[in-house]
Amino acid sequence: MVASFLAFLNLWLPTLLCFSSLMPLAAGDSRGIEKSFERMPEVCRIQALNDPGLTHVIVGDKLEGLQGFQPPKRAKIVQARGPMRKYKKWLGHWRPEYDHIKTESELMLMAAYDERNDERVGNGAIVKALVEMEKYWDALEGDFVREVADPGPDEPPTRTQQNVNHKSLGFARAASAVRACAFKIEPGTRPEDLKNQLPFVGGARAVQICEIAATGTTLELEQHRAGVQVYSSPDANGQRKMYEHAVGSVARRQFKKLPGVGSATAKRWYDLGLRTLDDVAEAAKPGGPLAIGGVAPLTVAQAFSVAHRGDLLETCTEDDVDEMRREVLDALTTVAGNGWVLQIVGGAARGLASHDADFVVSNKETSTEGIGNLLYDELCARGRLFPKSEAMCLTQSSRMPTHLQSMREEVSRKQTASFFTLHNLSADRHDHIFGNYLTEAGKVRRLDVIIAPPQERAACILGWTGSRQYLRFLRQYAADRGMHLNSHRIMRRVGNTAIVVPDEGPPLDRDGTPRWPPGWGSGRTVETEADIFELLGLPYRPPHERNAP
Repeated sequence: MVASFLAFLNLWLPTLLCFSSLMPLAAGDSRGIEKSFERMPEVCRIQALNDPGLTHVIVGDKLEGLQGFQPPKRAKIVQARGPMRKYKKWLGHWRPEYDHIKTESELMLMAAYDERNDERVGNGAIVKALVEMEKYWDALEGDFVREVADPGPDEPPTRTQQNVNHKSLGFARAASAVRACAFKIEPGTRPEDLKNQLPFVGGARAVQICEIAATGTTLELEQHRAGVQVYSSPDANGQRKMYEHAVGSVARRQFKKLPGVGSATAKRWYDLGLRTLDDVAEAAKPGGPLAIGGVAPLTVAQAFSVAHRGDLLETCTEDDVDEMRREVLDALTTVAGNGWVLQIVGGAARGLASHDADFVVSNKETSTEGIGNLLYDELCARGRLFPKSEAMCLTQSSRMPTHLQSMREEVSRKQTASFFTLHNLSADRHDHIFGNYLTEAGKVRRLDVIIAPPQERAACILGWTGSRQYLRFLRQYAADRGMHLNSHRIMRRVGNTAIVVPDEGPPLDRDGTPRWPPGWGSGRTVETEADIFELLGLPYRPPHERNAP
């Protein structure tokens, strides 16, 4: 019996993964029999000691090879624990299918990022401090930084490349992990324990989280708040690294909140000795450094933002958003007929207070091509949208006719999603208007309108609803499965070309096999955000559960 069982294992184990962990006999087993497992280059061999009648089998990800086989009564077949199971306490629950998860990005998508969890669990102060540091680093360096690249054999040693801002990204990931955490991080928690309990939290970040849990703050955060030069935490030798150009965090963060002001402009203003927005307004007066003829004259967009800073930094009220919604729909009907559908996206869709109104509009009855320019002209004519000659107003049009072919070419050239697909989340080809709106009450509010064709409406809503960090998890997960997700479509490579999922073929499962999810097949199209989650093999999360900081 045992010989036949071992012969069966020799036949099937080459098709299974090697044993990933050793499952000991139950604590109450009086026989005290010990089993040893030897890892082999191709297969894993079981060696039964003491009692050849008892066999303890461990397999990897799949049990399919054992279906229909009846092992000896004294043999025990178990499934190996997955590498992410160590985060079970963090997630607060566990399902057998989670043992298949291999990456932290995928595991993060099993959690809900409901802002109410901060208070319910008691980690809100930690989340708030981590988000504050994320925002400071974003103000200091922007979304992307230029760094010296590792030179290739035929490249100059000083070549630079654009990379994501890993400092702000690191804090965003850590804040997301803490928000989703199912247990309270108590004062006295040891960093060496915490880094093994929370995904995307390494040693240095674990130290900072434990400091915040114990004291409410950390050294780096206090340096940012004081506006002084920021240094890293001491290393094992007590040495601290000075972060270049990391000074004036509070002022530069405040500057960057204005439309038309990026990290480089915020640094320039700070270097000129400006510390508040009132300082900026004073410096823009005739004879000042920011005036026409000065060393750093304001652009039209910046001058408008400084002049209306009070309005632009206020939160949009529900009445503001409702007025802009009605005005946009009425203007669209005037220039392009009936049938327009408007969806609120952005922070407001996730239940958060917001400084602007973000809308995705679409129409199944008429072409959306060229509508952006018509809408811009109509809103300006009505005196509701400030024209480009007076304020920041960014428009994009005429990129949609070629966008699908451009995406096919990009996907067919790359095995994995591109750097900008994963991190430059607002870079799509939809027609849009990003401008400033004058309300009936005389308030200036930011207005973003994105125009999506009906077949891309769901992906556009998903992409523009956010949050940014949630989208990073989502797009990285898709990339890990060999697919490309953006605010237009899901795509994947097939040989030297690229296809649209599901219009031209099924998605890839976790093994890289094209396979339709339950309920899907040829002819069904994407209509909702939930459809995209289904195609990716993920549980649907409503917008308020996507508030990954």
